Amino acid sequence: MVDDETAISSLIQKLLNRSGQTVHCCSTPAEALALQSPFGLAIVHYTLPVQDGLSLISELRARQPELAVILTSGAAMAPPDSSPPIHYLQKPFRLAQLLKLTESVL
Repeated sequence: MVDDETAISSLIQKLLNRSGQTVHCCSTPAEALALQSPFGLAIVHYTLPVQDGLSLISELRARQPELAVILTSGAAMAPPDSSPPIHYLQKPFRLAQLLKLTESVL
C-alpha cells in the first residue's frame, strides 16, 4: 500500500489484515521501492510525493512483471492499458469496494 495519507493507509491496512492479508504501508515511492519481498498486490495512490503513482507502478512491475495493481485517485480517470491490467478505484471509496476488488484481483 503506497499512499502519503497515513490515516487512509492505516485504515486500509487494518481492513485487509482482518481479511487475512499481510499489508506493508509506505508513504513514499522510495519506501515502496526499498521493500525487497515479492508481493501479490500493490495498492498505489496516483498522487505521491516526488513521483506519480503510474511511474512507481512501472518500476514495481519492472521487478515483478505479473504484479497485480490497484491505482487509487481522487480524480476520475481511466487507468492506462497494460498487461496485466491496472485496476482503478476512485476516492472516496467504501472499504467494502476495496475488499471486493482486492479479492477479485488476487
